Amino acid sequence: MNRSECLRSGHGRGLLFLLLSVLLALALVACSNPAKAKAEHLRRGQQYLQDKKYAEAELEFRNALQLDEQFAEAHWGLAQAYEAQGKILPAIEELKRAVEQNPKDAPADWYADAAIRLGNWYMLAYQQNHDSQLKEKAQQYVNNVLQRNPNHIEARILQATILYIDGKHAEALDKLKQAVDLDPKRIESLLSLARYYVQEHDLANAEATFQRAISTNDRSALAHTQYGIFQAQQGHNEQAEAEFRKAIAADPNDREARRTLGGFFLALKQYDKAEAAYKELADLDKDRPEGRAVLGDYYAVVGRYDDAVKVYQEIVAQWPDYPQARYRLGEIMLQRGDIDGAQQQAQTVLDKDKNDRTALQLRARILLQQGEAKKAIDDLAQVLKQDPHDQQALYFMAQAQLDAAQIEQARSYAGELLKYYPEYLPGKLLQAQISLRAGSNESNENARNENMKNTVRSADELLAQLSKTPPGQQISPELITDLRAKAYTARGAANLKLGNTAAAHADFNAARDAEPNVPASYVNLAAVALAENKPAEAEQLYERGLQLDGANLDALGGLINLYTAQKQFDRAHARIDQAIAAHANNAGLHFLKAQIFGVQSGAASRDKNEEQAKQYAESTKDELNRALEIDPNNAPALYALASLYVNLQQPEDAIAKFRKIAEAKPDTDDAAALTLIGMVEDQTNRRDKAVNDYKDALNRNPPDEIKAIAENNLAWDYAEYGKGNLDEAVRLAQDVVRKYPDISGYADTLGWVYYKKALYGAAVEQLQKAVKQTTAAGADSAVYRFHLGLALAKSSRKPEARQQLQLAVNMGTGKGLTNEQVEEAKQTLATL
Repeated sequence: MNRSECLRSGHGRGLLFLLLSVLLALALVACSNPAKAKAEHLRRGQQYLQDKKYAEAELEFRNALQLDEQFAEAHWGLAQAYEAQGKILPAIEELKRAVEQNPKDAPADWYADAAIRLGNWYMLAYQQNHDSQLKEKAQQYVNNVLQRNPNHIEARILQATILYIDGKHAEALDKLKQAVDLDPKRIESLLSLARYYVQEHDLANAEATFQRAISTNDRSALAHTQYGIFQAQQGHNEQAEAEFRKAIAADPNDREARRTLGGFFLALKQYDKAEAAYKELADLDKDRPEGRAVLGDYYAVVGRYDDAVKVYQEIVAQWPDYPQARYRLGEIMLQRGDIDGAQQQAQTVLDKDKNDRTALQLRARILLQQGEAKKAIDDLAQVLKQDPHDQQALYFMAQAQLDAAQIEQARSYAGELLKYYPEYLPGKLLQAQISLRAGSNESNENARNENMKNTVRSADELLAQLSKTPPGQQISPELITDLRAKAYTARGAANLKLGNTAAAHADFNAARDAEPNVPASYVNLAAVALAENKPAEAEQLYERGLQLDGANLDALGGLINLYTAQKQFDRAHARIDQAIAAHANNAGLHFLKAQIFGVQSGAASRDKNEEQAKQYAESTKDELNRALEIDPNNAPALYALASLYVNLQQPEDAIAKFRKIAEAKPDTDDAAALTLIGMVEDQTNRRDKAVNDYKDALNRNPPDEIKAIAENNLAWDYAEYGKGNLDEAVRLAQDVVRKYPDISGYADTLGWVYYKKALYGAAVEQLQKAVKQTTAAGADSAVYRFHLGLALAKSSRKPEARQQLQLAVNMGTGKGLTNEQVEEAKQTLATL
């Protein structure tokens, strides 16, 4: 109650006056004696803990803390209530509040128990992430507790844990035996000793110690559960099941025994028994969301997503403020491609708590699937600010950095992930994928091959580990399958880059066998067929991929490249029209259609049929416009359309059209429209206007791809035409290349800016990269070689400069050089 309520008084008559007097007296007692009120909440909370009514206990401890936020014993009680409900992170936070306040008058029993419990959690975390500060803190708690009470049993056991982890096994055993001697009938101490023997592979002493614990108390659910786990580890499944059932018989309300039994059946793939066990566990708390969620979690682990969704939706309907169900529901929706549904679940939680870590991670995963890596990075940064060691946040941050083409940042986060969680299998896959991407972007052949070999090694290690990993709560059968397929895919791609087509073929086949309904496997196998000069086989594989996904852009693009290379334009159009009929609002399909028309236009122009070339160019324009109507930020379509308008001598039409878009949609699609206008202004030599348009676009918070185009072109205009500061040009071009290191045009711009700054060594590095990336893709550029030749000449590397400039001159204006550039190249050659 608030203070104004404590000060109220009133008047009345008869029974009403008596009732008001009693209520006022009660209120005054509560207001004047908060110490008694918080003590009463504490007492009730402790009683609920004993009765295993953990939600009720949580409420009482919270009420106590509302009266006194510094009430350390209530924090300890709340930590126990949280832990019993599986709320581990909040439990640890409450333990820290209880212990680190370090009240001098705290009773030795509860304070010691809380400190040692927190120390145990710290040591569990230390074994995962090897943060020495956690071990030091745990040791500090042990010292503090033993100073207060030298015979505190759990403190001695925690000391034994620390000694064992430090490699002092004999000393650890001595501490455990001391703990047992302090209370020979204490089951927990005997089980700690038994686990020590298991760790030491002394199975005879382990067996004897488990038997001693059971003979000490045959009705101990904990003793039977732990002995059952020991039997399961030895492969004695019948004995293990019998012990788990004895544990449940000893205490039918013991949730851990039932959860262990369910996990045991799950590991054995006895799904009917596992479901029955989890249903019985859920029934213990069927009137609470946590209980119902147990069954939903089981269904999700075994891939019964319809059943899982049904359970979670029932939970959300009955308990709309229970965030765990929304997390799980959002994850399944995301996995199934229901982006809107997943977004709704994440946003519902974030509307109530904008810093909710799990919801931020869910939203980041959604953004990654939408191709918004930069925004995902922002969300994940918020999570890591709260907990720098968060496993999932580190994993998805590395993935986001990789998607944003930030290879070194991705490698750094992946390194942190595996440093703290060395056995985390998705992290090992990510390591292989980063090496593959780094190798694909590498212009130096030796460095590229070394990255590919690292990919193969990482994939080998992961596949070996997956072969020995059973499914469980932490790693579902579906996740194992997905990791295996992706490991084969990464290794296959690396083998293909290394020229080992037979190994690549075997890997891509294995990936297809693991996930036969994934189109990417067939696209990858088609790439192998093309490398082996088997176009008919590649065509069949592309078609197989399209049977699974009729709008798969990789399969369609590969198929259309085959058809256009053979001048089978009718077949190419028929195939893309079939896809568009089924997916009319897919921008990528219209872009592919435009590419076919573009190839036809080029062929007609080479055949001197200018009228037909112009007709095909108009059709190209129509398809590009349609692609941009659907997706205004489609960068490839934007580039192609700007060039096409200029080639068709329609720059004013382009500017008018896209200026209208910019005016109609301020702060949304206008950044893309302004960038396109700038590109057209550039190509018609109106540089000042182009610069203003690029600057305007950059002020509109453009998506990453559009921002990169605007920054790249602005840097070029500053450097090549003197429209701005060269230092600013360097900053802009560097920013673009950091984000998109594998795009040769961006590397060329940065190299040319360096050249203009007289930084010739840096210029050569970037320009060599641009040339090698282009030739690696089966193309060539006279402009890139011209720029490289000039930079090499300025670096006094005459033979290399002569080679590059001569190649540029030989390609001439047909490969993009202007007459002035050809003449400059010849003049420079004459000086070498």
